[in-house]
Amino acid sequence: MLPRVLGLGNELLGDDAVGVIAARQIKHELTDQVDVAETSVYGLGLLDVVLGCRQLIIIDAIRTGTCPIGTMIQLDPETLDRVVAPSPHYSGIPEMRALARALDLDFPEQLAILAVEISDGECFGAPLSEPVRAAIDQVVNRVKTQLVQWRSQKPGDTTAVDCPEIGEMFANQVKTEWRCTNEG
Repeated sequence: MLPRVLGLGNELLGDDAVGVIAARQIKHELTDQVDVAETSVYGLGLLDVVLGCRQLIIIDAIRTGTCPIGTMIQLDPETLDRVVAPSPHYSGIPEMRALARALDLDFPEQLAILAVEISDGECFGAPLSEPVRAAIDQVVNRVKTQLVQWRSQKPGDTTAVDCPEIGEMFANQVKTEWRCTNEG
């Protein structure tokens, strides 16, 4: 079974399209090495896309306001907080994982989340900003690195690559553990 790369975003909303566009580049470069999917669906609707693979890399836009636009960030899925939202449409990874476990569904064993800092993902019809477009090559290289790491692991070993300098930099600013750097 091939690892799956999932590009999230909406092509009509400027920088929000970064996940979808990066996924397309990965599909072009790594044709036989990964299963690539792209969608603008969110919340529990993503379960259909993430179930059935052992390894999953999610690529999406993020707006923290704490990083320069175009910075690639790796989020640790184990440290994500549950989403307090009025609807299942707004649920996140922890909720999807919990539901999959409760229903005995085949949720990915290994998960990596790559996000690119954006300034505006709500401007209808806008193109990708130059810093976000420039980050796509970095995201593709990080996906390649993650795939190599997963291939070199022994079965059952889920140790993640860590970039502690970024984790330390953001540790006091947000609850989520940040991992990886703007390799620019």
